Amino acid sequence: MSRKFPSRGLRTVALLVGFAGATIGGAGAAVAAEPAAAVVPPGTTAPAKSTTKQATAIAVIRTGGISGDRSIYALAGKGGNKQSLEAYRLASSAAFLAVKPRYVAKNACCDRFSYQIEVGYSDGTKKKLTVLEGTPGTPKVVNDLIRAVTSVPPPKIVMPTVPKFPAGFPFS
Repeated sequence: MSRKFPSRGLRTVALLVGFAGATIGGAGAAVAAEPAAAVVPPGTTAPAKSTTKQATAIAVIRTGGISGDRSIYALAGKGGNKQSLEAYRLASSAAFLAVKPRYVAKNACCDRFSYQIEVGYSDGTKKKLTVLEGTPGTPKVVNDLIRAVTSVPPPKIVMPTVPKFPAGFPFS
């Protein structure tokens, strides 16, 4: 089952995560991207300036499945765990930057998940993708990014400790 969501939904997620200064679904990270291959224009000996982009925020909305589930995963900020570091590395890779914006099979049956992915980069640009689970020809880097983002453990919520009062307090 495939549903189309307006891009406003992803912008809202990214905006809320940005205002909160926190991460939903795990901590984000500043990641060193893969080095770009040096490109030397014909007739020159100096390498061209690197065009590698740094991913700074990733939002994934997963919809569908047997139960019609809708889950939102978002990474933003600095620091992070193994899965979020891997997600930022994948989103910054040349292989991911080269993928098409849509991988959706003609036959969208069988209760598959649909993914709306939006990645924000340090230069202010964005990359948006729509992916239907199990679509032939979907690049491995896209599936790896989805797996990395959706496997980030949720943040631990620390509850404040409750003070212990003597028996009968405050009427002792």
